Amino acid sequence: MLKFNQFEIVSFDCYGTLIDGERGILPALKHLLLNREINFSDEGILYLFAEFES
Repeated sequence: MLKFNQFEIVSFDCYGTLIDGERGILPALKHLLLNREINFSDEGILYLFAEFES
């Protein structure tokens, strides 16, 4: 059994390996865009997000 009190820091990867990042970010981005009457496909939204994220 792991003794968790032996660690000072625990880090988790949140870029799609432990969670589905696309499924988390897509609804939020779609909501923001549709409120501004901007209509992109899901693939288009994710492509642009990847382009501008960094």
